[in-house]
Amino acid sequence: MKPPLIPLSHSDISIANKYHINPIYLRMFKWDKEELALAISLANDDRMFRVYANTSDKVVIFSKPYDFYIMSIENNTATVLLKFKTCRVLAQIKYTSPHDLLNKLSSWMFIKGRYIRDKNVVMSKHTDIVEFTSDVQSVRHYHEKFKEYYGEFGLLALWMYAFGVKPKQILESEDDRLNSYAVLFIARLMPLISPVPIHVFEISTPASGKTTTALLYKSIYNWEFYNEPPSLATLIGDARSGVSKISSVNGIWFDEFEKWFAKISSLTIMTEIMETILTGMEQGLWKRSKGGINTIEVHRHIPVYLSGNVPLTRENPRKFLSHLISRAVRTAGEAFGRQDSRSPRVRR
Repeated sequence: MKPPLIPLSHSDISIANKYHINPIYLRMFKWDKEELALAISLANDDRMFRVYANTSDKVVIFSKPYDFYIMSIENNTATVLLKFKTCRVLAQIKYTSPHDLLNKLSSWMFIKGRYIRDKNVVMSKHTDIVEFTSDVQSVRHYHEKFKEYYGEFGLLALWMYAFGVKPKQILESEDDRLNSYAVLFIARLMPLISPVPIHVFEISTPASGKTTTALLYKSIYNWEFYNEPPSLATLIGDARSGVSKISSVNGIWFDEFEKWFAKISSLTIMTEIMETILTGMEQGLWKRSKGGINTIEVHRHIPVYLSGNVPLTRENPRKFLSHLISRAVRTAGEAFGRQDSRSPRVRR
């Protein structure tokens, strides 16, 4: 059964289809939706950017830079070259401390500028750092309203509504399938609100909101999202340059985990990926070497969410889950066994 999601408007869906973006972004931000959709598209679609940048005076970008280069600093204003998927942007960022500057350079940005063709760079005229701060008074107001209606489930209802789910149809339903979704929602919420990293492995029916939740985590809470097995270079970073995604994200969501073993034909590659993920989950150590010389090593304890679908077949879901876990554990066991054979160190 699908969870009762708050529906998107027809206009949002139409705009999203026009610019080939996920319509959920249009529900998250109260900006001009046409401009927002264009900004998201120009930040992610290389062909769209090349056509639009060369035919229009104005360029808008809404995204988070994957890298940056500080060119100069003067009076607490940094002139930086921001690197996005489709372009480079020259911008000025004001800051109060080195930590503040790092946070801003790792944040989502809404940029308005002009494309300079001969330099292949966007000159920013206006750069807004998008900070997802909490409006405490509004949260308290809505919490009291939900508490009046749902009693002890008021806070849970508020979280559901914030994630685009209709709490009334779940919390007041006598349908066990909808009641179980409330438990599932709590499991998805735990890694976000826990003071210590909590890892979750979820196998549920298709269309139960896993990808929608993962995209919200990616967009608002600075998580990384993968719907296919990532290479170590993609997951951890480039060992030659030392640039790492892990160092700046708050969590990682791996979706469609049940398809990993079919997508990766080489057991050696799968073993290496599983070894890296499990070490990161257990020890907070994310490490990758290139040719045995250059090494990128990040120490960061972050939550990891693995999710997948139970196939719509006659196979017993528990049997399928048992088989999937067995394959993952067997692969991981081979990884750690191979690691032990190479190293004489004794585990503590």
